Amino acid sequence: MRFHFIVNPVAGRGRTTAVLDEVQSMLREHGFEVSRYVTTCAGDAGAHVASLEVDATDRLVVVGGDGTLREVVNGRPAPLPWPVGIVPVGTANLVARELGMPLTLTPRPIAEALRAANPWSVDLLRLERPGADPEYAVANVGVGLDADIVHAIGELRTKGEGSGGYIRWVRPIWDAFRAFRFPT
Repeated sequence: MRFHFIVNPVAGRGRTTAVLDEVQSMLREHGFEVSRYVTTCAGDAGAHVASLEVDATDRLVVVGGDGTLREVVNGRPAPLPWPVGIVPVGTANLVARELGMPLTLTPRPIAEALRAANPWSVDLLRLERPGADPEYAVANVGVGLDADIVHAIGELRTKGEGSGGYIRWVRPIWDAFRAFRFPT
């Protein structure tokens, strides 16, 4: 079996590379083939998935958070031709929490979970907006103030200013709250 890891190097506060090296080594020891692609910017994970040949791998593994997973799922038309695993190293990890995944950067439990994984189907929520291509949501969908806050935090992260945990988000959350006009 072949595992292809798509890695967000910003996730996990820079601790993912050493852990991932060990995870991949453990998988190789059990006879699995592994490959790795490290993203370089926002949107790169989706572009990489779009470029993968269907027979390039047996399973994708997202090493990142909900945003990286979202990019991967939206990288090509649904359903993806491979099962997708998650090594949750994002900030909130909503999908991983809902799936009961271990939220640890300890290599052995991660490798064991990937080795023993039994793929199952997960429904996606198809989002359609006028003038935009359809998009799929895995974790959740926000509207109104929630969507504005997520957008503000996303903008902060795109500029490279959003790492460091929740404390960095206080200002953009406050600014989004002050600017939001509640509908009547």
